[in-house]
Amino acid sequence: MSKAGRKPKPSASPAYLQVVNAQASGAETLTEKSGAAKETAPLERFECPDWFTESDRRIFDFLQDHLRQARLLEVVDQIQLQILARNIAMWQALQERINVILAEKGTLSYVVRGRNGQQHKTMPELAQAREYERAIGQFGSNFGLSPADRERLKFLGLAGRGGAGDQGDLYD
Repeated sequence: MSKAGRKPKPSASPAYLQVVNAQASGAETLTEKSGAAKETAPLERFECPDWFTESDRRIFDFLQDHLRQARLLEVVDQIQLQILARNIAMWQALQERINVILAEKGTLSYVVRGRNGQQHKTMPELAQAREYERAIGQFGSNFGLSPADRERLKFLGLAGRGGAGDQGDLYD
């Protein structure tokens, strides 16, 4: 049997929820209470795992550089960044394989003959590519890699670390 209604808010809310809740109620935000937003020291570069391929390393370094520049990378993001880079590299390799199949066969399907006659099946590479695209979208949203995710991070005050939303004064 389930309870009806909304789940109660956790008593120990994460800092970003406290900021959002404070903004909604008109109270002082955490950054206003503590003064200006504290500047964090730049992080050291993450090392690529030994098992990364050259393609994985290239993507990992590219993402790391751009996420550092946007100030969206924290120490705890290293594993997620590795997963994202690996998924992008695997997706790119699958796209190359799909292009080879398409060039050789002219189609991305094959025919199976069984007791029910001929059936046209889609190449398994397409399903694998779709799975990698979903994973890339999921992990990419954590880093604000789409316009909608960047806006969400700005609203939460996490993009650019410029305080509550990084919007400046809306009434100037």
